[in-house]
Amino acid sequence: MIKNVFFLFLGMLGTVLFSALFIFLFANSVQMTCQRQQGNTYTCVVEKRLFGKLTTSRTVLNGVIGAQVEQSCDSDGCSYRTDLVAADGSSTPFNDVYTDNGPVVERTNQINTHFQHGETTFVVEEPLQLWVVFLVGGLGVMGLGLESLFVFREAYSWAVNRR
Repeated sequence: MIKNVFFLFLGMLGTVLFSALFIFLFANSVQMTCQRQQGNTYTCVVEKRLFGKLTTSRTVLNGVIGAQVEQSCDSDGCSYRTDLVAADGSSTPFNDVYTDNGPVVERTNQINTHFQHGETTFVVEEPLQLWVVFLVGGLGVMGLGLESLFVFREAYSWAVNRR
């Protein structure tokens, strides 16, 4: 009985850690601030923020000249993301997450418009996707609820068999 409850609590801890990990990885907003430098290049700071508040990563990119759509295809189809292109030809993702083509093309065009207009400073933000938080959080709560039922079932069985 105690052994079963112990393993059930380990399962609950695993559910909490799994949900927390996915929220940490996918519940991020992205903010990019670019400032024009000599030679028509930009220095851009890309910050990923957990729940739009806590900065989880910060990348400084020098010599940025534009943005392009990066494509990754496999047997399930293609996914896309926006990459920032430097004057030396290297590219760095604006956001590491691949998604559908439409939003990526819009974001890439928005960034390139700022570059083409030669703005001195500009900010581009990709907001937090709340549906990810609700999905992962909801699945975590459901998992904990089911695991709690198993714990109560074990406790009930123990109480009944004790008599």
